[in-house]
Amino acid sequence: MLRAARISDVAEMAQFINSFAQRNLMLPRPLNRMYENLRDYVVVEEDGKVVGCGALHILWYDLAEIRSVAVREGYQHRGYGKAILDSLLEDARKLGVHQVFMLVLPDGAMARLARKSGFREVSKDELPHKVWSDCLNCPKFTECDEIALIAEVGPKIESPHQWSSVMSAYVRRGGDADSVAIPVDIPKASPGKIR
Repeated sequence: MLRAARISDVAEMAQFINSFAQRNLMLPRPLNRMYENLRDYVVVEEDGKVVGCGALHILWYDLAEIRSVAVREGYQHRGYGKAILDSLLEDARKLGVHQVFMLVLPDGAMARLARKSGFREVSKDELPHKVWSDCLNCPKFTECDEIALIAEVGPKIESPHQWSSVMSAYVRRGGDADSVAIPVDIPKASPGKIR
């Protein structure tokens, strides 16, 4: 059964994600980050046991990353990875995301599955610098062997934000969008009680 992840799933998810990470098959995920991003995750449950997971992490109005797709050993080759990927892509479509990317090993099962689902390889330089914050903690950071795959899942939309072209260029060059103040009109409060 595929469902949204719950607090009680995190320990199991971390166990098999980090067992793959120890073999350099994916990035490790610290427990605190998994709890902080719990709403990003879906899981596959079989007989009361979490056997697979994956996350859709929104990075900007038009871009999301698929992260931490993993299926526990002994449960692979049953279609769970595809079910997780399809679910995350559908979530991205429903949210109105234009592009979804993932960083994967070039010859890994996830790369093969992603290509079958319409992903294509792009240079990692095409991705915004903000993406690389997780990479700083990776043991392979200086010699990364992953590739970037990207897919368009929704229509291209104009930014709903004022100053979007300036911000997009700033963020893609490595700036931090959270550190820039964008002027907005704030309505004046009317006198009266505060609720």
